[in-house]
Amino acid sequence: MKRGIFLIHLCFVAIISIAQNYSIALIPDSLLENSNQVVRCREYKVNVKNLSQANCVFKEAVTILNDFGRSALSFATTVSKYESLKSFRAIVYDKEGKPIRKFKKSDLKYSEISSHLASDIAHYFYSFPSYGYPCTVEVEYEKSLQDFVASYPTFVIFSNRGGESLQRASYEICLPQEMQINTLNVGCDLAHSVSSENGVNIQKWEVYGIKAVKADYYMPEMKQAMYVTPLKLEYNGKILGMSSWTEFGSWLNSLFEGRDVLSDELKNKVHELVNGISDDRTKVKRLYEYMTTNCRYVSIQIGIGGIQPMSAEDVYRTKFGDCKGLSFFLGAMLKEIGIKSNLVFISTENKRLNKDKISLVTTNHAILRVQLADEVLWLECTNPELPFGFIHNDIVGHDAIVIDGENTHIATLPQYPDSVNRSNQSVLIEINETGEAQFEMNFINEVGEYDYVDALATIDDDKRKSYLLKQISIPNIVINDIKVSKIEEQQPKIEMRVKASAYRYGNKAGARYFVPLNPFRKQFSKLDKTRLYDIDVKYGYVQNDTIKIKLPQNITAEVLPKKNIKEYDFGRIYSNVMMNGNVITIEQSVWLNSGVYSKSEVEYFNEFFSTINNSYLSKIILKETK
Repeated sequence: MKRGIFLIHLCFVAIISIAQNYSIALIPDSLLENSNQVVRCREYKVNVKNLSQANCVFKEAVTILNDFGRSALSFATTVSKYESLKSFRAIVYDKEGKPIRKFKKSDLKYSEISSHLASDIAHYFYSFPSYGYPCTVEVEYEKSLQDFVASYPTFVIFSNRGGESLQRASYEICLPQEMQINTLNVGCDLAHSVSSENGVNIQKWEVYGIKAVKADYYMPEMKQAMYVTPLKLEYNGKILGMSSWTEFGSWLNSLFEGRDVLSDELKNKVHELVNGISDDRTKVKRLYEYMTTNCRYVSIQIGIGGIQPMSAEDVYRTKFGDCKGLSFFLGAMLKEIGIKSNLVFISTENKRLNKDKISLVTTNHAILRVQLADEVLWLECTNPELPFGFIHNDIVGHDAIVIDGENTHIATLPQYPDSVNRSNQSVLIEINETGEAQFEMNFINEVGEYDYVDALATIDDDKRKSYLLKQISIPNIVINDIKVSKIEEQQPKIEMRVKASAYRYGNKAGARYFVPLNPFRKQFSKLDKTRLYDIDVKYGYVQNDTIKIKLPQNITAEVLPKKNIKEYDFGRIYSNVMMNGNVITIEQSVWLNSGVYSKSEVEYFNEFFSTINNSYLSKIILKETK
């Protein structure tokens, strides 16, 4: 067995001993195209000693081509009770691959400051000087995992951000033969090899030559990564299985055991709150409102705080909790009155989870699922501003892990139809005889569109004015009054009523005014004609605008834009301008349908966006009369 450990050590340190040539001349031309930075190598070496101990060496060399790639000049890693930094070294090279400066662990900055209320996580970080571009930063460090090893380092191969290409990457894990791992590949196809010698299993994955992606709008999910977890883990002296949802759910339930016990005081409070209410939904809402009113969200990152919630009684006593703690607290109160609920783990980043392979590192948030007789509620417990039962944009339509003991499973949250994500604008503009204008504007945002602007209900008027002035393309407009109201239903809406003025609406040339058709909407950006990837419209919506311009007696309309209707598989634009007496009415609607569309349709998308932009930018020509 000692020889086996020695072999692990040899494969572990091999990464350190091989010198590299980082001359920019050695980068293939194909990897320079659209690149701001080229990952020359990214190597992971994981040495697993047993269920509760592992060492990890990570090495990365990135050639930075310009200032847009300067993110590679920053290094950061975390340490905690279960994770320590054993060694660190870095070298900055010039474009010829010659070393300029070396760095060691003592050069790193260290901080225990955290945004979390309670945390045992600390940070090592450093920003390297560039010495001009191009340059290469090579970083190598070793970390030790101990006591609670629920996952091994994630093999990050490629990210969604544009401008990064990869020359080569590898992941090697050495572990005792009696141990097994679970791997979950996301968006990648890796060369995989397996070998074994003297009681040590060695698995290796490699990938070469990934070109940079040119950043564009409506990009599909392009993240490439491999998650690596043990099939068993050790916690508090117990061996826990991770090979099935049954095992996983049973283990999580053991972490929750006894934490939902309520004191007599809290039991009495719960029954007092729902006394006289017969409808279960109303009971849930009453307890939800009590929780959001009396408890605040804080992040807890102590011990296994990423998995185990605070006890319900601790949340009640301290009046705070993280996403798990608050959700678990509400679930414990519901249990007291006989309403079933489940803690749910979900990701705000990964929309889809693998139903067959278990991984603790693919989720980053927790909510509560409540089963009623004729309805399932998915409750976000961390934001008191969100309406009861509303599923916000960060999780709507996402897969989630429903924790239910042996019945733990993956479920998918509902997705609101595109048609209910509405942004409606109604504007009345009154122009006087000198060209001055008064505006009465009414903006209503519903469901998904509500979620983007709900902060308008809580910020002050100065910030609201700043927001509006960025949205409205009228140079001399002055915001005089703003009133905001919210209708907090399961499909909520927010309404903003605005009064404004401008000393002139449009541009004047002689006796004529050139008035914009719709300066209340932002322009659409066109897609790259040479894009290589399909067009992924993750979020669909409807915009409806009605703008009325009331003219004085001495001004009349000379030219009105023509009616315009265009329809595509992915959307529709409608624009019409009508004159009735001294009132011009502009009606415009835009529909954008969610879905994945072929890259071959990029010209049609650009035609669609140009049509919308031209409809917004079109001019009404007004003329002064004697």
